[in-house]
Amino acid sequence: AIRSQLAGPPAAHKLLPPWSRSAARGEGLPGGMEFDLQVDLQLEVAYNTAASARPAAPASGSACVSAVELWTGAKGIPHIFTEKGGRKQECFGIDTRLHNVSTVPDFMRLLAHAHAKFDPGNTVVAFAQAAKLVEGSSLAALKAYPVWAALLRQVLECTDRLEPRGLSMVAYACAKLGYDDERLREALAAAGVQRSASFGAMDIAKICWSFAKFEHVEQARDFWAAMAEQVPNKIHDGKVNDASMIAWSFATAEVGSESMFREIARAILAMVDELPPQSLSNILWAYAMMRFKPEPALVASVCHRAKAVVADFVEFDVSNMTWAMAVLDCVDYELFARIADHTVKKRLWLRFAAGGASQMAWAFASARFAHVPLFDALADYICRHVAVFDTQHVAMLTWTFSVLHMKVPTAYKAIAKFAKGGKLWGFRPDEFCCIFWAFARAAHCSMQSTAQAGWQDEQLFWDMSQVASLRLDELTGDGAANLLSGIAALRLERPVDTSGFDRELDTILDFILQSLLSGKLCLADADATHLAIRSFCELGRLEDAEALLRQAAGAGPSVAIRCLAPPLLAASRCGDAGYVARLWAALAAAARQGGSGELGAACGSCAVIALLGSGDAAAAAGALQHLRGAGLANAAVERLASRLDTSAANGAGMGGRANPVEEGLANGLPLTGLQPGSAYGAELRMLRAAEVAASSGGGLEAILHALEAEASGPTDGGGGVGAGTSSGAAALAALAALAAPCHAQLLDQVVANRRPSVVLEFGRGVGYTVLRIAARLLQQNLDADFRVVTLQEDPFRTAISQNIVELAGLTGRVFPMVGSPSDALAAAQGPFEGHSVDLLLLHAGGGTALLRDFKRVEVAGLVRPNCTVVADQVLFPGAPRLLWHLHASPRYRLEICSVPAPDGGEGWAAVAEVGDDDGSAGAAAMQGGDPFPELSLLAAESDRLWQHWPGPCPPKLADALVARMRWVLGRRGLAPGAASARENGLRAL
Repeated sequence: AIRSQLAGPPAAHKLLPPWSRSAARGEGLPGGMEFDLQVDLQLEVAYNTAASARPAAPASGSACVSAVELWTGAKGIPHIFTEKGGRKQECFGIDTRLHNVSTVPDFMRLLAHAHAKFDPGNTVVAFAQAAKLVEGSSLAALKAYPVWAALLRQVLECTDRLEPRGLSMVAYACAKLGYDDERLREALAAAGVQRSASFGAMDIAKICWSFAKFEHVEQARDFWAAMAEQVPNKIHDGKVNDASMIAWSFATAEVGSESMFREIARAILAMVDELPPQSLSNILWAYAMMRFKPEPALVASVCHRAKAVVADFVEFDVSNMTWAMAVLDCVDYELFARIADHTVKKRLWLRFAAGGASQMAWAFASARFAHVPLFDALADYICRHVAVFDTQHVAMLTWTFSVLHMKVPTAYKAIAKFAKGGKLWGFRPDEFCCIFWAFARAAHCSMQSTAQAGWQDEQLFWDMSQVASLRLDELTGDGAANLLSGIAALRLERPVDTSGFDRELDTILDFILQSLLSGKLCLADADATHLAIRSFCELGRLEDAEALLRQAAGAGPSVAIRCLAPPLLAASRCGDAGYVARLWAALAAAARQGGSGELGAACGSCAVIALLGSGDAAAAAGALQHLRGAGLANAAVERLASRLDTSAANGAGMGGRANPVEEGLANGLPLTGLQPGSAYGAELRMLRAAEVAASSGGGLEAILHALEAEASGPTDGGGGVGAGTSSGAAALAALAALAAPCHAQLLDQVVANRRPSVVLEFGRGVGYTVLRIAARLLQQNLDADFRVVTLQEDPFRTAISQNIVELAGLTGRVFPMVGSPSDALAAAQGPFEGHSVDLLLLHAGGGTALLRDFKRVEVAGLVRPNCTVVADQVLFPGAPRLLWHLHASPRYRLEICSVPAPDGGEGWAAVAEVGDDDGSAGAAAMQGGDPFPELSLLAAESDRLWQHWPGPCPPKLADALVARMRWVLGRRGLAPGAASARENGLRAL
């Protein structure tokens, strides 16, 4: 009973909606009159974020409505349904009884007794309550009762009378129950489209979540379009879970525009400090699924919040978050490290589903983050469960172990055991090829480490070769590239005896080659193309590699330029100068066709140098004539001509053979879209500066000064060829840093003290460093018989470097070679004539790859006592693993020097002297994995930045890495001025 004083403004009036006050007063009642009003109040409270339509005033004082609204501003509690005559009193009581049942039998007894009296509100409440009662169990618990079918019919029949809240409750309960009925789904979709304008954020979230869970997308396009139209207007009124569910639902359905997701992101940013782990992972996961690039502010805020609540992450959160960040290329390595530590500490990996484990492993492998404790745990995980895994997850985990060079022999043994015995037939083609590649690579790596031995399983490789030869028609382009690389690894190092299945391997190689050339198989990207061409080169099938190269050339210049290195290197390694010259000439024709005669002439002179180096002066003379006839003569070509005698210049001695340069020019590579003037503008400027210095009668010193002046000058270009590209500007900046007084003096001091006669450089520029070394050796008459080999993978930069070397008169002493250090090291030893290296220069790439390349030099026996190792850019983009290797091993005496960085800040150069110790003690000490946890984090960050180098790096990422490198390494005795403090560093560790 409510006693109300109508004359005054009591607080009780605020409970009544404005449209009902006049009816409550009654007509003609005098002010101040008191009366008793007997009312039974059934108050159902729900939360909604969008204003529902205000009901019309009741026709009479005795009319009732289907819900009582508490008005707060313009927003109210939504209706489940509306009915003109209002609800019966009995229905309110039924709602209460439905809410109070706690077991399925009690619920069914109530349903059997009362369902005939249900109005639509009771029906929805009953259906939603059923979903709560059986959540986590089987729907069969409800189907066993005949009255359940009656309730389902009632749900379907009342759908067209439901408001958005009722529709969303029914849809949400369907998803919770796993009840997918086509007629009900269509009715919900149709009603959703009709009433879309009245949906609030919570209703959109729940109904879309249900449709996404059931994959109702194609058959409900109108529904998704209607909801997508409402999201930007309603999302800002939603709560945390609403925004997260909406993002997840639309991404799962792959529906929604980028502008809609930006609006979701703005709403999430406004409430980011309230987001739980699931919402944090869902929003980034949604962006990753849609392949939309999120705003940096969103990523930064989500990562900041995630670091604060990482202790609350569960197994789904850690896998979804890391996968999304890897896909979006916005990895926060500190957050990755915390997530990995949390996963290991809380043993979340024990609760992973197979998909979650492989997803997280892929994310860390893509980020090149070799978190040893995490992958040890994942190795244990796959050993426990491999027998029940789906093949795709077995293949993915195997791939990640191999990519990150993880030492997990027990995992490899478990996977090998699982794969044998006919089970290889259960793998899909790409999965099977991935397994083949991973085991072949692991077996190849184990040749260098007894700690990894244990999966050199000849029977496994025999099984895989047999199955592969019988499943060739199922291959895809990616699978073919993986098979080729795996076979090359097996045959190159022979980790297992392949004589028992060589015939099958040859069958696979021939089939893949013909399928690629015929177009039956297509390689997906530049990486796959490079892998295939490199594999045929390693197998000694140069002509097959060239056929693939010419096919790849039409795919774009970036593909073909990278793929040129393996054939050039393979031909050089086998001493086929004619083949090398023909490839250089083909590249010259391509550059000329691309609009740069300068670059074409530089490549053409490399062809002549290759022929001269083989002693075939007649072929070299003929090549010069063809270059001049093609308009590809430059200063280096003319200098080469002056070195030939008259008889050779007339082409005598060719014996009727076709000149390889003539063949190459006639069959140039079709490098579609090549624009060498812009791609190599900075390098061509330096070549032009060297040509001007040489034409003025200047020698080596004059050319050095010209290069230094060009590097320190303006980078906006001149004469039609500028350094307009970011990589070109970075190239000039890197050269300027090398030529800076501090860096140059360091190099000069090393040369003066060491007096090297054999120098090996891993380079990526135009040869400034080796030119300076040669100049100091000649200037001081320290060694007139020195040999310098410089390696880099880009053939155009190698050509420019070779031309500058020729202009400086150093051909025959300085040998620019095409190829990465991992591929070209064997060929590079030719000019050394059996001598070890006196000076090793490392400034080509960094991170983990640089340490692997350095270890190859160690294994080859090229680094011996009294050798000096100089590495620059070890602070940024960084080489933390190499620094620690040089620091921790008793074989090296390391000093870190402060030098200018290409960006104008401070950089570090590492100078290490090789001692008499063979390094076995230090190697043994480092077999157990990373010596301190931050090392894998620093290495992963460094690897990521090197992927973008020499292009611009995000300033925040660069600053964060530099600060972390200084702090982490400085604590361990690694910093400029910490005079070879290996012992201090070990004590700090």
